[in-house]
Amino acid sequence: MKRLRQASVIAVLSLLGSAPTASAECAWVLWERSGQYAAGTSETLKLSTEPVSAYTTRANCQEVVVTQLAKLRDSAGPGVRMDKPEWELVSRSVTVLDDMQEAYVTMKTRDGKSVTTLYGYTCLPDTVDPRGLKGK
Repeated sequence: MKRLRQASVIAVLSLLGSAPTASAECAWVLWERSGQYAAGTSETLKLSTEPVSAYTTRANCQEVVVTQLAKLRDSAGPGVRMDKPEWELVSRSVTVLDDMQEAYVTMKTRDGKSVTTLYGYTCLPDTVDPRGLKGK
């Protein structure tokens, strides 16, 4: 009887040892924060945060953040959508804060108005929603 019990324990342990281990890695989601502020108005910057895409690793997600910031840095002239299409765009400047993963795009119009748009990027596990808890 003792031998049977030992054989059973050995069989169970060998099965457990050969079972595939569960991966601790989760999906990663790229989130974009964006908002516009028009200088000289009483409007406050209203940020919206939305998921952009998902990746299997954090490194893949971070690569896309670097690419997005580089696109903004390298862009010149008009090309960013404006809330007020009647404004004629004169110039655009881009400030990228790599360490903050943010970019500020300031557009100046012929009539002297200035609009700044913030773009911020964050990679988070798919179990985290930076918008907070949703109430019922």
